[in-house]
Amino acid sequence: MCSCCVLFEGVHLEGPFISREKKGAHDDSLILPSLAGGMDEVRQVYGSLDNAAIVTLAPELPGAIDVIRQLTSLGIVVSLGDLTRDNFVCSFTIVKDKCSGGWISTQRSAEDEPFL
Repeated sequence: MCSCCVLFEGVHLEGPFISREKKGAHDDSLILPSLAGGMDEVRQVYGSLDNAAIVTLAPELPGAIDVIRQLTSLGIVVSLGDLTRDNFVCSFTIVKDKCSGGWISTQRSAEDEPFL
């Protein structure tokens, strides 16, 4: 494998902690609008995180920053998913300032306005 590649060994968990506006194929009735329950809520939805490598969530949800901190402290990469240009800039700034550990941004769609 080339030195520029990253290998994630484990499961990628996506939804239900995502944006309704950028939900893609996710069923709207299954999307949860908050992470206020913290890691207890995450574990209630996903069960054990032992095999999780990546969790995609919407960083603008209430409680998301604390969950991002806790997930990354467990060595799980958090994907800031389904971002629009405006909430990307805001989310990136908040997460960069308040969270250490691994996180990435994914799932921009072709119809979105360019970042720059």
